[in-house]
Amino acid sequence: MCNEIDEIVSIARKIGIETIELSANVKHNGRAGLIKTLIKYSDLNFLIHHYFPAPHAPFVCNIAHPATVEKSCEFIQENIKMCGILGIPYYSLHAGYGINPKATQLGEDQSHLIPIPYEQSLTLFVDTAIKLEKFADQFKVKLLWENNVVAFVNQFKDIRTPYLFSDIKFLEELENDSWWENALVLLDIGHLKVSANTLKFSIDEFMERISQKVVHIHASDNDGLVDNNQPLTNETFVLFNKFKTFNNLKYLILEVSQISLTKIQEQITLVRNNFAVV
Repeated sequence: MCNEIDEIVSIARKIGIETIELSANVKHNGRAGLIKTLIKYSDLNFLIHHYFPAPHAPFVCNIAHPATVEKSCEFIQENIKMCGILGIPYYSLHAGYGINPKATQLGEDQSHLIPIPYEQSLTLFVDTAIKLEKFADQFKVKLLWENNVVAFVNQFKDIRTPYLFSDIKFLEELENDSWWENALVLLDIGHLKVSANTLKFSIDEFMERISQKVVHIHASDNDGLVDNNQPLTNETFVLFNKFKTFNNLKYLILEVSQISLTKIQEQITLVRNNFAVV
């Protein structure tokens, strides 16, 4: 029986955190046990993100490639059901990409992989997103689509980037699409900072185009080269000042790795000093 969630809850209570997002690196004891555990902590708000609860046999959850879309949909549907059972109103997931990396290649250089045609990947993603959102409606769950990150190491020379929802061109391609008109977003500002630097587009314009779609934010900082979940600073809030105008924002989720409890408390204070939503 894994008690990592119990430990996380204990720490969260000590430092006054009331909302916890669970993602792939959190250990668990299977869906049935997990549901019982989360129900036990009904005084807290839980959010479920993408690849949680991670399966025992790792795979790449990607709905924008034909080799992975079927298995990914089955996994996502189980997560949607779990959110419905637990009364979690949102489930966030990645937009996907037109390459088929192995699980061991995630976070590594993928530029040697051969992508499927961009239009094929985009069409598959949109069609699948529509089906998943209809499925989620049955459980009163809304899906939030997270923007991808494109680092310098993962540039695909002379072709359209296969990482969907990573630049302004993607927003332009879907601006007249009836599905995208009502789609909701989880904006990862660390991803955005790196992608904007790599692909040379305006952070402000990107945020303006999705301002009314954003429900959650993943908040961390980096050097613009690698998305490594560094702590926030006052400069972070200057660079991303426009997200303070996001009218539909519900949660700003601190996504900073390997820092002490004291540092976490300092980060929360920094967020609250700069922004009202936590």
